[in-house]
Amino acid sequence: MVRITGAKKGRNLTNSQASEKYGLAPILDSDGNVATLHHSQQQSVGPLFEASTRYHNISNAKKAPLHLYKGKLNPFNPMSEETRKAFQKVDSIEYWKTRGRDVGKGVK
Repeated sequence: MVRITGAKKGRNLTNSQASEKYGLAPILDSDGNVATLHHSQQQSVGPLFEASTRYHNISNAKKAPLHLYKGKLNPFNPMSEETRKAFQKVDSIEYWKTRGRDVGKGVK
């Protein structure tokens, strides 16, 4: 799939090329849903899940698989705003660059 939407620098590249070169999350469908990273149980340390923006943003009481604390910080291991910003600026970009390289090498 060649990207025709999303960040300009990633257009006309495949998802794996845009991920490897710029750290951009893959575009998953024609509706513009992209892969997002979610911290398991909203903890700053521990496993990450890849989820579509559509799935990640489900937040009603009947469908809250990812946001157990309903928009509030995990009271047992909260992620500060500073930590979240650092993750978005550095860690998530490096994550997608690594995923792009892995896909380019045939790693699933």
